[in-house]
Amino acid sequence: MMKDKEELPNKSGFTTPEGYFEQLGDRLMEHGSAELPPNNGFAVPDGYFEQLEDRIMEKVQPEAPVISLQKRSTSLRWAFAAAAACLLLVLLWNP
Repeated sequence: MMKDKEELPNKSGFTTPEGYFEQLGDRLMEHGSAELPPNNGFAVPDGYFEQLEDRIMEKVQPEAPVISLQKRSTSLRWAFAAAAACLLLVLLWNP
């Protein structure tokens, strides 16, 4: 079972030398810049990013035409209105 924060010891047992993090960036730049290769080994074909958007859009665009649902929603509204009118007549006709 997990202990409450107050019950845990304040020390983790790990230590770092004085000024370690203040000098870390400088030490990394000294050692890292000398060992970096001139190129990373990856190459991108010419014009790749200029054509990328067009190729993606060709794959994403729907193949079937979009069918408008306006006629269905209009007839559905009329059906709801007719049902409400029938219900209203039945409730008012039979008190």
